[in-house]
Amino acid sequence: MKILALETSAAACSAALCQDGTLLAQSWQNSGLTHSRTLLPLVDSMLKNCGASLKEVEVIAVAAGPGSFTGLRIGVATAKGLAWPEDKPCAPCSTLESMAWPLAHLEGRVIVCAMDARRSQVYNALFLAAGEGLQRLTPDRAIGLDQLGEELKKVEKEKIVVGDGARLCYNTLTEQGITLKMAPEHLRMQSAWGVARAALELVRSGGLVSGEERKDALSYYEDYLDAAGPENEARAIAELGSPEEVARKILDEQNPQGASAAPASPARKPRSRWRMVLGGGLAVLVLACFFFQHSKATPVQPVESISPASEIPASSAEVPAESSSTQPAVPVSTPDGLTFSLSAEMVHDKLSLKLDYGTVLFVVDPNASDITLQFDGFRTRYLTHSNKKDGTAEFSYHIPKYYAPPDVDSAVLTITAPENILHEVDIDLAMGDVDLGTLSVEELDLELAMGGVSADSLTVKDADFDLAMGGCHIDHLTAPKFDAELAMGDCTIGMLSGAQDVSISVITGDTDLTLEGSASDYLLVTNELKGTSIHDGKANTSRKVSLDSVTGDLSISYTN
Repeated sequence: MKILALETSAAACSAALCQDGTLLAQSWQNSGLTHSRTLLPLVDSMLKNCGASLKEVEVIAVAAGPGSFTGLRIGVATAKGLAWPEDKPCAPCSTLESMAWPLAHLEGRVIVCAMDARRSQVYNALFLAAGEGLQRLTPDRAIGLDQLGEELKKVEKEKIVVGDGARLCYNTLTEQGITLKMAPEHLRMQSAWGVARAALELVRSGGLVSGEERKDALSYYEDYLDAAGPENEARAIAELGSPEEVARKILDEQNPQGASAAPASPARKPRSRWRMVLGGGLAVLVLACFFFQHSKATPVQPVESISPASEIPASSAEVPAESSSTQPAVPVSTPDGLTFSLSAEMVHDKLSLKLDYGTVLFVVDPNASDITLQFDGFRTRYLTHSNKKDGTAEFSYHIPKYYAPPDVDSAVLTITAPENILHEVDIDLAMGDVDLGTLSVEELDLELAMGGVSADSLTVKDADFDLAMGGCHIDHLTAPKFDAELAMGDCTIGMLSGAQDVSISVITGDTDLTLEGSASDYLLVTNELKGTSIHDGKANTSRKVSLDSVTGDLSISYTN
């Protein structure tokens, strides 16, 4: 059995291909680049170097948590996209268990898996290495370092710590007199090989997740959370129990009752005969449940309402200290948020947006003299802004790690600008959509983890789109250079003018493109693994259009 495994739970990103427990290939990277940019190229190059294809893969495995909020989302979304075309089963694996498998050969040692959970806590599980296997000693959990230290004092066996929180754990606990050893660096960090090995155990135990089961489970949890409402979301998620508890109940085909059970949905009854491990291929559930699974150890903060106008910072003195010294403009308070007004000199090089969530709207106003940014529905205390020395005006919005998920739809950033004033725009958005309207800009860089991009008329010299879960829909695009990578979602461009170097890559979804001119004006290169593609004959090599698809149809038409 061939297993393709993905690991995106922490800073490192990796993919592995295994057959019957034998590692055939692994591609691992810890360069600081985002996983949405690196994961699919890693998978593609690894399969090609092995002379293997996705069609040969029988199981898609993914680290399903705990781990980074955005990282898990990208990994799960990619696994879903790769599994969907032929309904391949998915194996959602515990990140902590996956970390322990590379050390399973150290028989008799206790493996201390640790990921930094902040606030002097770690995501942790203990395993006993048993040569050919692992014996789980504790469930996956969030635990204070002091409490973990008290547990380990009672363990007489040799203890080896692994994971991206290994050094924190080692430094803190050795100061308490606890003897620990650090795993060598090449075995310390998370890797897809461990995910593949954990997936093999799921295969043997019958814990795989089919497409229909993914759909049923997702519908149930979406209904439950929707019915609970945003104000009760944190409580509702906490009621679902830990991933292990829910998984066990589902696998046992129970209809649990009581506070510790997965509650019946207010909108519908739970669907029967699920066989899933929590998180496998379920973007919403992974994001919610693993994010809050340790609410007892680290209480979830209440969702804050937007402050009234009188409480919103109205001067630089009231803005958070980290941003006040470099504040580009004094914000003006409104009933719903903050408005910033920036002159062209303040954004002479680049406008950079780094947001956890929200909808971003661009409005071109020929009569405007300045650029305004209106933040509505955001928790303004977490908004920082600065003018950097390189000419970048940067706005960042990050909520604390343990806060309940927001009502994303209510958060809207409206950017109003005169025509042709913006030079470069860089948007890094974790959850939400971007509407570019009729924007004209020289350089545009979009990185969206969960959300799509749209535009009526976009004019750009150089554009780079990186979308993990979401589509791209542009009515009219004028772009000499355009590069778009989509993991899940359709790419539709009603008219593409001025194309010289265009590359569109879609994993799961259709590509529909209309090019200005005729087929002989372009060199068209297509590569599709499943679906239909269109190949044209003679071409102009100076104008290249490259279309790549794993599953989905390619449709290309011309104006002439």
